[in-house]
Amino acid sequence: MVVFVTSEELFNLAEIYTFYASILSLILGIFGNMFVILIFGNLPIFRNRPCSFYLTIESIANIVLLLAIYSSRIVAFRFGQDPVHIFLYWCKIRTILTQICCLSSLAIVSLAAIDQYFSTNYHVFIRKFSTIKTAHRTSRILLLLSIIHSIPFFIFYEIRSPLGCLAYNSIFVKYQSMFYYPILLASIPLAISITFSLLAYRNVRRIIRRQIPIVRRRLDRQLAAIVLARVGCLVVLGIPYVIYSLFELQIQFNENDQYALAIKHCIEAIILSLFYANYAVTFVFVEKIESLGFRFRLIFMFI
Repeated sequence: MVVFVTSEELFNLAEIYTFYASILSLILGIFGNMFVILIFGNLPIFRNRPCSFYLTIESIANIVLLLAIYSSRIVAFRFGQDPVHIFLYWCKIRTILTQICCLSSLAIVSLAAIDQYFSTNYHVFIRKFSTIKTAHRTSRILLLLSIIHSIPFFIFYEIRSPLGCLAYNSIFVKYQSMFYYPILLASIPLAISITFSLLAYRNVRRIIRRQIPIVRRRLDRQLAAIVLARVGCLVVLGIPYVIYSLFELQIQFNENDQYALAIKHCIEAIILSLFYANYAVTFVFVEKIESLGFRFRLIFMFI
């Protein structure tokens, strides 16, 4: 039995999927990221730790990003019109917010992985690079670079019928499709995060040989577990986006073929929901440390 689905039905299916995926990611993402902020901000064991600071900043950026992205999508599904494609000021504000937070969040994950490699390293002079002062400086520099990088998005994004809020400058569109999305936003953070999280994991496996207090040893294992789990999700949810971006560069769709465009729209909805789920996934791992009064062992995952 062959079931035929029209292009209009596929478009509607993609919109329904986007709506419910947006609600789920928004609610669980805000709840999970707020939980991370509370844990790292209130438990003394995590205070003044560079990795904890990085993950806290990432959670703040994730909350802003989720609100900027999904609020307008939910409004669009509920009322039939996306304010981003109607009001120029909201088009530009949402664009600059998403670019700053998206780039900052992924870069922060990379910095957290690098910090864990430094803090768990056998060599003392390398461990000295892992300080809260360094974390504050690198975070400020990262935020400044993200803001500078977002300025062209603020300039070139505009509203035109029928596509709405997009960049229409041909050179800037090529930069987005060939470098920004597949390389700067996906491939580079993935490569750095994977490399340094695996190196940190190797250091943690050897940490028992070092003459350090057991509390510090357990703390290093906890933070390494959090970063490794975070990077694992980044890989699983980010690689499909990289593959699709490279595929899209090679394939030209006929704008008159509505059925092909509808299928492309459905695939994009799924791929983007997975990619933005990166910002809704949070991990908190607290190991049992009786000497500090913590008598519980928990692992939380929100997605």
